[in-house]
Amino acid sequence: MLDSRRNGLLRCAPNSGEPFLSATQRRSIRWFLGLVIGALFVWLSLRKFPIGDAVSHALHLVGANLIGGDLHGLSPQAIAENPGLLPKDAWMVHLPLILPYLAILVVIHFIRVWRWDPLLRRIGHNVPFRVLNESGGISFMAVFLMPVRLGEFVRPALLKRQAGVRMSTSMALVILERIIDGLVVTAFLFILLWLLPEQNEVAYTRIYTGTVISLLVFGGGLITIVLAYLFQDAAHRLLQATLGRISTNLTRRVSGILERFYGGLACIPDVRTMVLFCGVTVLYWGINGLGYYAMLRAFHMDLGLAAGYAMMAAVVIGMMIPNPPGNVGTFWFFLLLPLSLYGDIATTQHIMLALFVWFVQMGQMTIFGLYFLGRAQLTLRDLDVDAEPEPPAPVTDRLVTTDA
Repeated sequence: MLDSRRNGLLRCAPNSGEPFLSATQRRSIRWFLGLVIGALFVWLSLRKFPIGDAVSHALHLVGANLIGGDLHGLSPQAIAENPGLLPKDAWMVHLPLILPYLAILVVIHFIRVWRWDPLLRRIGHNVPFRVLNESGGISFMAVFLMPVRLGEFVRPALLKRQAGVRMSTSMALVILERIIDGLVVTAFLFILLWLLPEQNEVAYTRIYTGTVISLLVFGGGLITIVLAYLFQDAAHRLLQATLGRISTNLTRRVSGILERFYGGLACIPDVRTMVLFCGVTVLYWGINGLGYYAMLRAFHMDLGLAAGYAMMAAVVIGMMIPNPPGNVGTFWFFLLLPLSLYGDIATTQHIMLALFVWFVQMGQMTIFGLYFLGRAQLTLRDLDVDAEPEPPAPVTDRLVTTDA
């Protein structure tokens, strides 16, 4: 069990010497950047939508359908019986179909938690599932709620405290996980491009361009970390020839970080481990897409399974942009982007779909995260990523330094 009072705040990444900016300044810059990005995408998402009509009219519960917005004189019963009558300024959701989405979110939570197990075992850490579940639940909430993906540091910090896994080692796994996620989702989207309608040429071009950029980013990332692992000696010689001429102590610190980072990448040569991890990742995203499809059906949009997976893939690729707190704005914008291929999305029904998907997903992660925080006797303030640094590792025998 974690004891924040005795051990101090969770910490994020090693550094040396006094930082150029204080922790408060760094935190303020990150939150400011996140808020600016969020404000931009909130404007982009809502500028064409009659959002005022969604919340300024009475709600009607007709059977299992919740109806809101401006009904333009139509009776809620008539709309419930014939969803095709739904005005542009109104919205309707079939509430029972939200339950499958919630169930899918719970299932993929456990899949997402467990898929680290083979990676950690391969690098010599037999971490109990309870610890994986607790650290995963808290970090998933932190990644979603904190700006510019600062929450990515939370799981490594928790695993260090609970299982003795070095921060740099875990961060290598985080990077590997994100790259594999990105490549799998990009592959999904490349396949979907053959199935999606093309009548909106502008939207189709945007999605195609984003898919190509995603492939270049994540494919390049995979090549980079594989080369970094294969040519470790060359990297250390380069470090010694450059930074080693400036500061011996700093070179030792950076070398220690690299050693622990390489330790996290030790799973790459193990074909069985990587095949298992990639297979679980495909399963994770395959089930995830079904949840988006369920929400389309909940909002009476019979667009087919491909549309649900396209929404999921667009959200994931959109997350390459530094996210605002709570993914406000960016989540809605990228989720709705592929639906523009099917026709006009400037309706209250579409923006309410985006808001419901976002709210349910955020709610599930937040409830799980707060539960695990309480069980670990932590508070939100304990997830400070600008806290005390991790002590450096001993100097490795491959690093030969001379006094500068």
